[in-house]
Amino acid sequence: MGFDNKDSGFDVVNRTRSVPDVGMFGPSDSTILPLLWNWIDNTLGDDKERKLMTSLLLTGTHKPFVMPRTESIYHNYIEYTCANKYLNTIQVVDDALKTIIDGLKLRGLYNETLIVIASDHGYAFRDWGQTSLATWRVLYEGAFLVPLMLHNPYLEAKQLDGQYTNMDILPTIMDILLSSQETAHESTNRLLTARQDQLNLILSRYEGTSLLRLPIE
Repeated sequence: MGFDNKDSGFDVVNRTRSVPDVGMFGPSDSTILPLLWNWIDNTLGDDKERKLMTSLLLTGTHKPFVMPRTESIYHNYIEYTCANKYLNTIQVVDDALKTIIDGLKLRGLYNETLIVIASDHGYAFRDWGQTSLATWRVLYEGAFLVPLMLHNPYLEAKQLDGQYTNMDILPTIMDILLSSQETAHESTNRLLTARQDQLNLILSRYEGTSLLRLPIE
């Protein structure tokens, strides 16, 4: 995948020896986070100017939507059991995201971090009378609608109406880095000082649509 280090649920089990499996991918999301902080702290050390990139796969909202044993509160939002389990796991993932943001703030990294939230597929909960959730069995839009959010305190908050794909993530990130170079002397955001030669290395992968350069109607 091109990453220098990779940790998985197996690493959590090997280190703790007491983490129960949750769902399809092993340990719950909260048990993965200590590995994230350990990697960030050890990699950065005293060099806070160093730039890092990490990809964190949160799987709590993946079928079969198993709640971690540490979660004592379960809400009955709707009568449809499967969808109700999904809604409860969303709360668990939201809590994990809050923990991540709090951890970045604690380390003084929040302002210099670009957070990208995306997903690989959605679910079709009884859409058009379907009984299957899986994208390889359901070809309706519910199975393909996914979130796409980019967040940094220096980015202007806006919600875009339109059809975009995960292919739009990389060109948007590149535009954020490129545009920030021009105003780096006016900003304390170290996220925005990527070298031109580093950006040129991935220029050939600039496909899709940058969300910062939408067509003017």
